[in-house]
Amino acid sequence: MRIDVYHDLVCPWCRIGKANLAAALERWEGEAPTVVYRPFLLDPAAPESAEPLLDWFRRTKGVADPLPLFERVAEAGAGAGAGLRFRFDRALSVQTRDAHRLLLAAPPEIQPALLDVLHRLHFEEGASIGDPLVLAQAAAEAGMDRAEALDLLESGAGLLELQAALRESHHLVQGGVPFFVFDGRYALSGAQPPEVLLQAITQAGTAAAATSAS
Repeated sequence: MRIDVYHDLVCPWCRIGKANLAAALERWEGEAPTVVYRPFLLDPAAPESAEPLLDWFRRTKGVADPLPLFERVAEAGAGAGAGLRFRFDRALSVQTRDAHRLLLAAPPEIQPALLDVLHRLHFEEGASIGDPLVLAQAAAEAGMDRAEALDLLESGAGLLELQAALRESHHLVQGGVPFFVFDGRYALSGAQPPEVLLQAITQAGTAAAATSAS
């Protein structure tokens, strides 16, 4: 079974959705699915140069005090199985194309760990995940070769593949992200709780078994 997860790195609900999916998979008793994270841009016009997220909200949304808007997601993160921390007072608004490009180039077994590192850097440490040096260091922390990652980022390698993946994701995802597709059979939108995700995994597994038996 394959689970495709459409996400953006600066989406806090995507981080929570990842943790909820991990919790669901811990309870799944069948063969471990392959999880593939696919890129989606919540804001294709996000700034190339990072700026504080709260300042960006004030400037673009006209909200004098945007921090209370994030209280719900911070509470949801703290209540997730992994006890996720969000420091929106530190977070930066930044373009995520290069970070997605790095993720697409990462080996499948490295991708989840790299995504965790990038989430931590963005949501907790206030690092710019649009900075090639930050991205290369994140790659090294996740088990990739730092020099190779930096060369990939600076060379523009994988850009065409990213553009194709983004066209596909923006065609498929009509609502928000995270958006989960289970074995190409069932789809769920939003940071669903682990029990809902487990039910979808079970349904997809049952359908796949029935197809194999017929």
